[in-house]
Amino acid sequence: MKKQRLGGALLLLSVMIGVAVICWPTLYPSQPVPTPANFNRLYIGIQQSDVAAILGPQMHREMTYNDGVVLSDTWESDGCKILIQYGGPLDVSGSHTAINGELTTDDGRTLKLQPRAPGILETVRGWLGF
Repeated sequence: MKKQRLGGALLLLSVMIGVAVICWPTLYPSQPVPTPANFNRLYIGIQQSDVAAILGPQMHREMTYNDGVVLSDTWESDGCKILIQYGGPLDVSGSHTAINGELTTDDGRTLKLQPRAPGILETVRGWLGF
């Protein structure tokens, strides 16, 4: 009888540890960081506030007025540097939209910010001619 209780307790403890390991990132999310994977989540037209939510607070901000660029934000981390330029009018939340961006890695690769890929709803609407 004692062996069954001990086995049951060990099984319960194992399940609790497994659930804790799986749920830990959800309960205590890490801080957003500038990475190539997070840069790939960005697109031309994304709001400034959404960029900050994905990459974290900017490390450097520069105000310019050339070619409609209102400001640019820069992030740096181990292995990459991200520059996002914003322009256009402020939206209702007081945020600009991204008009240009670039990721540069330490090994010299460069990625440019791309327009947002159409979602499934936009694709189906295009097929149907709506």
